Amino acid sequence: MTSSLSDAFLLGGAAGVIGTVADVGDKEGAYFASTFYQHLNHGATLGEAILITRGALCSELPDNPVWSSFVLFGSPGGLPGEQTVVSATAEGDSKRTNEHHQVKGEATPSEIDIPQTSSQSDSWQEVLAQVKPAVLYVETDRGFGSGFLIGDGEYAVTCNHVIRNSRSIHVRYIDGRQVAATIFGVDRAADLAILKLEECSVIASLNIAETDTIQEGQSILAIGHPLGFSFTVSRGIVSSRCRVIDAIAYVQTDTALNPGNSGGPIIRDTGEVVAVASLVIGGGVQGIGFGIATPHLKALMTRLRIRSATQR
Repeated sequence: MTSSLSDAFLLGGAAGVIGTVADVGDKEGAYFASTFYQHLNHGATLGEAILITRGALCSELPDNPVWSSFVLFGSPGGLPGEQTVVSATAEGDSKRTNEHHQVKGEATPSEIDIPQTSSQSDSWQEVLAQVKPAVLYVETDRGFGSGFLIGDGEYAVTCNHVIRNSRSIHVRYIDGRQVAATIFGVDRAADLAILKLEECSVIASLNIAETDTIQEGQSILAIGHPLGFSFTVSRGIVSSRCRVIDAIAYVQTDTALNPGNSGGPIIRDTGEVVAVASLVIGGGVQGIGFGIATPHLKALMTRLRIRSATQR
C-alpha cells in the first residue's frame, strides 16, 4: 500500500517520496525530517540526504533498527523543486522529462531516458540498506545456511536441505540478535522450507517478485553466508529466467553462490526476491548457479496462508 500511494505522487510529478515500511515514533520521525531537510537545503540529492540521515539516525539510536524503516521512492539523483512528468509514447512505453522550476522564468524541460529495470550501480547501496535487516543466518545442530524474512517478519524462508533432520534451529539477524525457530512447512520437491520464529521484532521483510518482471541480463545480488562469511553480497546477472531441472523451475545466474548461500535471497534492484539460492554445478564449473523460482515459493506461502510483505 505504501508503494501504491507513492506511485500516485510520482505519476503526478513528484521527484521523490519518502515513506516508511513500519510505524515510526514522533521523536524519531521529527529527528529524521529535521536532519533530512537540513541536508537537502545544503544541496544534497534525495538519495544522498536519505543515506546520510539514515546513518545519523542509526548512530543516534544504535540499538534501534528504526533507521531502516525510512525508504525513498523515486530517483536518488532527484533534487528539491524538481518535477518528473510522465508521458506515454505511441508504442505504449513511458518517457520521463525533468522540469527544473526556477524562481523566475518558465520551466525548461529536458528529456531523459529511463531503462525498464532502472538498475544503476549507485542505487544498490540504498537497496541493500533496506534488504539486509531481513536477511538471516540460519544455524542448526547439523550446519548453517541463509534465509530471509517474509510476511510480517514472523516467518522466514530457507532451503529444506539447510534444516532437514535438525533437532534445533536458530536464526541470527544482522544486528547479532538470535531467535529460536521451528519448521512451519516444507516443499521437499522444490527444496523450500518456511520457519516460524519464536519472537518477531524485526521491521523488515522481503517481497517476492512477479516472474514477468524477471529478465535475462538483469543485474541481481545474492546475499547470504558463503563458507560462514556472514552477510556477504555478490553481484551478477540473470543468465536464464527459467531453467527446469527435475520438474522444478530455477532462475540461472552467474552470481557467485557457495555453500552457506543456500536459502538466501537473490534480489533485483527493487529489493524484491527473484529466486532463493539453492544449488551450483560442481566439478570446477564457474558462473553457473541456480535459485528456486518464485512461483514455487508463492505456492508454498499460499498453502500455509502467509501473505507477502507490504509492497515498498
